Amino acid sequence: MRASQEVVLVLVVFLAIGCEPSTPGHQSGGPKVQSEEELLFDAVRADDPDEIKILVDGGIDVFRAYRDEGTLGARALVIAGTSGAPQAARALLEAGVSPSATFGGKSGLDQAASQGNMEVVGLLLEAGVDLGTEQAAWAGEYAASDGRLDILRLLVEHGLDVNAQPDLEVGPPLLSAAYGGHLEVVRYLLEQGADPNQRTEVRRKDGTIDTLTPRAVALNRGHKAVVALLDRHALPDRAD
Repeated sequence: MRASQEVVLVLVVFLAIGCEPSTPGHQSGGPKVQSEEELLFDAVRADDPDEIKILVDGGIDVFRAYRDEGTLGARALVIAGTSGAPQAARALLEAGVSPSATFGGKSGLDQAASQGNMEVVGLLLEAGVDLGTEQAAWAGEYAASDGRLDILRLLVEHGLDVNAQPDLEVGPPLLSAAYGGHLEVVRYLLEQGADPNQRTEVRRKDGTIDTLTPRAVALNRGHKAVVALLDRHALPDRAD
């Protein structure tokens, strides 16, 4: 047994006999014992499913509210997505955490996509994550804007709407891919039915609203090959 697992077992015993672990900033004469939340999050970052199972079997409640932004399990799943921890994500799912759980408006899926953690993305998709949410649309936008065709293809194959726009801060995947000059991503999205003429309202940092098209942003950014590709797919009534 590793030393870190021994610490987890000590915490479980403390909780079982009614002792409280120390909290951040707590001063005492003895050694500091991490809270169960800290131990869970550390185990997730280390991608250590064994420690997660010890905590769950010891009684940690992954469904309890945490910091008024979601549940403890949802926070842990977001960390798994950000950290690229597929084994930890699997352990959390096995403990009953929903693959669509959100914390503070974020999910394991969109955070995994934003960091290019394809294995976690694939795991959550196989677990049945809801692709009709704002967080799923963000996952598609992150993949498109970063040129991650592999992640985007996986999302679309599982049912992501290629024309979905997360919110007014960004556009749908085609607009983001065109802005970034990701030619193969643009090509794939067009093949999957993305609208080359879609006019999207996007809010600037100063609060004003712009209406943008994929062609207009590609042209503005100097992505000539993307412009040419969009022109071949554009409908006759295109107006930039």
